[in-house]
Amino acid sequence: MKKILVVDDDQATRLVLRKVLTSAGFSASVAKDGVDGLKALKTNRYDLLLLDVWMPRMTGLELLTKLRATKARPRVVIMT
Repeated sequence: MKKILVVDDDQATRLVLRKVLTSAGFSASVAKDGVDGLKALKTNRYDLLLLDVWMPRMTGLELLTKLRATKARPRVVIMT
């Protein structure tokens, strides 16, 4: 099963994407911003990262920069 992490500050977007992805047979987790997303990436392995660009505390672009310093190498789709 493919593991997907949705990182978005909009709660409705997170919930809808998680429901759609789970219904399609994927394992979907969510994070409310880049800080929480980075924590999730450090503790779990994901195949795909759905990443919002503009978020509080840490933007999606900042998260991408920090992702390079980790061993995590998921494919990334930027959303805006």
